[in-house]
Amino acid sequence: MAKAPQLKNQFLRYWYERRHDTARFVQACYDEVPTMSAAKLHALCRLTWCNLAKKKTKFDVAETTGSLVAPALEELFGKTIEANSLEDLAISLDEAGIPKVVRHAAGKKIGFVSFYNAYRNTSKQWLKTHEKAVLELFAHARQLKSDAARRKLYERIATLPDIPRKKGGSLPAANLLTPVIACLDPQVRCPIINSAPIVVERLTVLGRLHATLPKQFDGLVALVGKPGVPDAFVLELTDAKKSVYDPESKEQALFEAEERLFEPAVPRSESLPIKNEEDIKVVSDALRTKHKQLHNRMTNRLLAVCQQKMLTVEEGRPPNCRFDALVRNHPKGHDLLIEVKSTTEIADVRLAVGQLLDYRRQLPKKATTNIAVLLPNEPGEHVRAFLADVKARALWFKKDLKTIQGF
Repeated sequence: MAKAPQLKNQFLRYWYERRHDTARFVQACYDEVPTMSAAKLHALCRLTWCNLAKKKTKFDVAETTGSLVAPALEELFGKTIEANSLEDLAISLDEAGIPKVVRHAAGKKIGFVSFYNAYRNTSKQWLKTHEKAVLELFAHARQLKSDAARRKLYERIATLPDIPRKKGGSLPAANLLTPVIACLDPQVRCPIINSAPIVVERLTVLGRLHATLPKQFDGLVALVGKPGVPDAFVLELTDAKKSVYDPESKEQALFEAEERLFEPAVPRSESLPIKNEEDIKVVSDALRTKHKQLHNRMTNRLLAVCQQKMLTVEEGRPPNCRFDALVRNHPKGHDLLIEVKSTTEIADVRLAVGQLLDYRRQLPKKATTNIAVLLPNEPGEHVRAFLADVKARALWFKKDLKTIQGF
């Protein structure tokens, strides 16, 4: 589970962990059910639901093992499962011969969406009507690898009609589907977009409350990966106003220019997002802002060059392997692992080489991965000789910061 260091409140930590526990359970169930149907899709949705406690409890949530979890599992696996507690559930799942991976994931409290009661039954008929579309959405969600692919899912959700009820207004399909998609997403970057107060508040702060669903996705997913926001689940638990990135005024023009450069592609790449100015740390406090801004701008320009050359570029997300960029199939048959440095100082270049060697050894294709250091301008002879000696390529920007020498 990703760490959320800003969740110091026990209540928020509980709900953050509960979301991840639910995601693991939903993934396990989805992976082990050989054939999905409308009824099973509805059962999968029910696994994300919870009931608020009628009386004050520590975490304001009622026990749902008997009312939601067990019936959903019966539908998914076609077995009789009788349980009103986690202890009973473990025994019942074992007796029913439910796959081990599901039994192991069933030991935690799950469900986090207080889904409107009025739509809990009508959503089942709605899923029957739109079974094919939702089957495809969930299948793609389980295999997501890029924000571009995630956006396409939200574009497709936006085309689905609302969920009706017998009396009163209808409910957007996103309210039912995005919690499940968030759970199925292997990288937990799909934001939940529903009518929860915190979601409404965050969209209001972003100026996208009344925007289209894809535009709302753009605003929310852009926050994931920022400091204090390790994944999309945090977006529902933290102060909306404190999590919105606001660049320094003197850099506002630069960032607006970058936005125009990549419009309308938000998200901007297959998996390498535009950096924000808090993504790196520099040694000197006095030079921190300058170096961060230059590093981020260089990374953005690298992305632009790769897009022009139709190259796939990724960034490292594991805590111990946070490389700046990995360019696939460059040159043909080899990948190129790049570390971006905002100075041509030999100390920085030495650090870059050490980072590259550590990152490369963790890659599955390390034998066919070359390494390179990207610099803001042409380095001196000493730096170039050093890089040549350690078999690392020297790359640098020309003055316009649009062309990379040697790339």
